Amino acid sequence: DQFKREVIVDDIFFVGLTNFGDDLPMSVAFPEFPILKTLPEILSNYNLKQLYLAEEEKYAHVTYFFHGGTTIDFPGEKKIMVDSMDVKDYATCPEMSSREVLDVFLKHIKEGKDNFILVNFPNPDMLAHTGDLKAAIKTMECLDGCLEKMVDAVHEQHGTMLITADHGGIEEMLDPETGEAVTKHSTNPVPFIIVNDVKEKTLVDGVLADVAPTILDIMGIPKPEEMTGKSLIIKEKKQK
Repeated sequence: DQFKREVIVDDIFFVGLTNFGDDLPMSVAFPEFPILKTLPEILSNYNLKQLYLAEEEKYAHVTYFFHGGTTIDFPGEKKIMVDSMDVKDYATCPEMSSREVLDVFLKHIKEGKDNFILVNFPNPDMLAHTGDLKAAIKTMECLDGCLEKMVDAVHEQHGTMLITADHGGIEEMLDPETGEAVTKHSTNPVPFIIVNDVKEKTLVDGVLADVAPTILDIMGIPKPEEMTGKSLIIKEKKQK
């Protein structure tokens, strides 16, 4: 009301693309909907013990986001956050807190009390954003060593380990045409690797929505209708 308007439109219907909060009462084109029957909820329904582990930088990703955007604690869950380093640039400490996260994982896997453990290593994502290729190489060398120890520990427990990611970036840090640093996420497919000490499994390509159904498949738990993905494991045909 502090300046003169040449044209005032009275008959207008404003629609937001998403919900910007209760303080803006307006229509929304794509309203939020609750994410039901998440993997943590399903595992809890089967009375399975779960551990969610990450350093502070990505702790929300293994808790709030992995639980469908809620802060619910299902029965049988345990959540552990390892402090992240207080630095301005992770390129100065590319290992981040990965070794501390590894130590917590090794302790719990050897105790054998958890049926499902989710671990997040933020190194590849955070170091890719720095644009520092040398630091990125160092962080991957560190992470490779951590994964080796984790695989050995899982083998000792005769368990199954899945290795995957939700996006790429560190594999494409240089523009092939200009040679300049690339700090954004890539659109490349991500790996999905199953490691165990039993018979090798054959996988098909899929999407992120297929990860949870695959985990349930390995654990012998039926997939709920709410999960639209499929198991990535190819079933062997039974011999007649």
